[in-house]
Amino acid sequence: MSIFDFLTKKNKVKNEDKRHNSASKENFSESTEEERPTVNNSIDRYSPKSFDEVAGIIDRLMDGEAVIVDVSKLSDKTATRVIDLLTGAIYALDGKLGQLEKDLFVVTPGKAK
Repeated sequence: MSIFDFLTKKNKVKNEDKRHNSASKENFSESTEEERPTVNNSIDRYSPKSFDEVAGIIDRLMDGEAVIVDVSKLSDKTATRVIDLLTGAIYALDGKLGQLEKDLFVVTPGKAK
């Protein structure tokens, strides 16, 4: 086997792998609407007034639902405690917290385990 044959054979294998990988991607993107998972496009908004209501928000996160939390009507001290409580729950659930505005946060659950 000459060096030319070796290089040609190696390139042929690489090209076949590329074609196979692109074919796999094409098949995935051509899936029908019935095969795609449905997504709930609404996110509930909460304005908690007590810690009992924060527990309800955490329950929603545990159910795998994202929520928006508005703490604008709470005192600064209480708002901080609410966010602290949510942050602890988010850590335990491997979730995320993002700030949309000064007193408005989006909270998302972690990946299902």
